[in-house]
Amino acid sequence: MASPRQTSLVTREERDDLSILFDLFVLNQHVRAVVSKAMADSVLRPDEYAVYSLVFTEGSVTPGAMARMLGTPPTTVSDYVRAMIERGHAVRAPNPRDSRSYLVALTQSGLQAHREAGRMFDNANLRMLRLLQDRPERVRRSLTRLREAAEAAMAELVAEDEDSVGTPLPLEADTTSPQ
Repeated sequence: MASPRQTSLVTREERDDLSILFDLFVLNQHVRAVVSKAMADSVLRPDEYAVYSLVFTEGSVTPGAMARMLGTPPTTVSDYVRAMIERGHAVRAPNPRDSRSYLVALTQSGLQAHREAGRMFDNANLRMLRLLQDRPERVRRSLTRLREAAEAAMAELVAEDEDSVGTPLPLEADTTSPQ
């Protein structure tokens, strides 16, 4: 029986030329697998740990700021916040700067869950750092540039959508009426 490498229709060189976005997709799959494996017995899923980490780092933060910092839709952040509050891991507090918004902060129970999950996350993180064979600061600078490029690309796409609103569509030829 032939191995997958022997039967592949795409050569390694062709795969390398697919795109940076393809590379990021593949990287995301590998990172998710590593973190999921390391955190398999955690009280938090890896995505939840990321959200808790943001709230932990900020101390208290609005859902809108969370959405911007995480790069996720506000509705997704609302789902996370609702689950955190239901578990007793977070509380809502009035936002002194904006009465229409509120702040989210971790409770003692949330801090404990974050700490426990963090030990498992650190297992994956330390392995990655050891195997990286590059300075973490250098990699982070590259990741920051990639994130900034993605944000700028999204802004351009949104602007194009906004520019096209109200633009009349080209008329199609009417083939039903006699000439």
